Amino acid sequence: NGVQQNYSLLSYRYCNLIIAKLKFHERNPIFTGNLTMNEYKDIRRLFNDNFNSYFQLCIELFHYMEAILNLVQVIFKSLDQSRSNSMTAAGQCRLNPLIVCIQDSSLLYDYIVKVLFKLHEGLSGDVLQDHRQRLIDQFQRLKCFYAQSSTLQYFSNLIKIPVLPENPPNFNVKEDLKNYQTPVAIVNTSSSDSSQVMEDLLIDISDDTKSTLRATFSDNLLENETMYNRAQDISDLEQTLLQYDTMLKQNRSETDDLHRTIVIKDAELIAERDHRLQIEEQLHHQLNNQQSIEEIHAFDSTLKIFFFF
Repeated sequence: NGVQQNYSLLSYRYCNLIIAKLKFHERNPIFTGNLTMNEYKDIRRLFNDNFNSYFQLCIELFHYMEAILNLVQVIFKSLDQSRSNSMTAAGQCRLNPLIVCIQDSSLLYDYIVKVLFKLHEGLSGDVLQDHRQRLIDQFQRLKCFYAQSSTLQYFSNLIKIPVLPENPPNFNVKEDLKNYQTPVAIVNTSSSDSSQVMEDLLIDISDDTKSTLRATFSDNLLENETMYNRAQDISDLEQTLLQYDTMLKQNRSETDDLHRTIVIKDAELIAERDHRLQIEEQLHHQLNNQQSIEEIHAFDSTLKIFFFF
């Protein structure tokens, strides 16, 4: 229907991604606009052994990736509903933002994997269980995104799409880092290919086409008015969803804080237990000494009685 085929939801998700990107770069100025790092070649050396900083960075990387995958989801869904293919103008209009999404998502996935390996060096596996599960979920969606994109002719002359392995790394096995391969997205910048793509994008505006366009223009006006009214309803719903999104992110942040508190409390409980065991051992030793003294006194009294008689 008109609501499903219009661009309101696509525009909303795209704007949401831009906002997420701006917030990420505001909080992490070490990353350039194309997500490279000027001063550091290895993200695992970014904060040395400050695991709290790595923990927070990992959450922000997850949020950024989530915004990309949400946009990807609605784009492919709109293609299915409108029955557009990648070589039509309508299809290419939807697919064009995915080129940057492919580039950014491959880098984000690489950073997330390396940061998680770093976190497993200093934190227990139980504390990072939610992080590992979130990576598995995003890994499956990202793998599906790359697989769908690789089947579209539109991308064949524009970008080399990364290929992900069957399964994400096992972060509990340190050796898996040596077997890990960074996914790379390569944009095709050759002039011949670019020219061919531009020719594919050209729209026929011959006289026959003009008459067809004029005939459909008035119908489109009426349809657009109906779509606008429906888009207003969707906008209200999207605003409600945005509020729930904000609440969910706040809950996730509070959950992460609770995880860190649990780690600290666990350490305190272990220290208190060790102290209690030490005190109990001292008491036991004192009781044994007291018993020995009493036995000596009793024996001494017996000797005195014996000699007296």
